[in-house]
Amino acid sequence: RWFHGLLCGPAWFLAPVAALVQIYVCKPCRYAGEGLPACSHPYEQRTVVKRFFRCAKCGWRTVTLRRGIVALPCEKCGATRFEPASAYRSVEGKSAAPERLMLRGEEFSRSLRYDL
Repeated sequence: RWFHGLLCGPAWFLAPVAALVQIYVCKPCRYAGEGLPACSHPYEQRTVVKRFFRCAKCGWRTVTLRRGIVALPCEKCGATRFEPASAYRSVEGKSAAPERLMLRGEEFSRSLRYDL
C-alpha cells in the first residue's frame, strides 16, 4: 500500500476542488462571507461547501459558497463557461535551471587546498 502511494505521486498534487469553510451570515445587511460582518447586527455562523472554478477561456479563478455552479460571468473576459479547478493555484513561469551533475568533491575543489 505505501509503495503504491509513492508511485501515484504526492497527495498535495491531487488537490481538492471543494472544501468545508465557516461563513458568517447577517440577514439585515444581506451579507454572507468568510470574514466577520462590519455591522453590529446579530449574525449566524454556518458551515458550507466552498468550490473552486476556473474560466475555460482565460483561466481566471473564482469560488462559490453553497452553489455547485458559477452564476455570474467571468470578471475578466465575460465568458460563462467554468470548469472545476484545484484549490491550489498552479505555478507557471520560469523554473530553476536543472543542477549540473558533478563528481563527488568537485564542487569544493577550488576552495580546498591539499598540501601533500
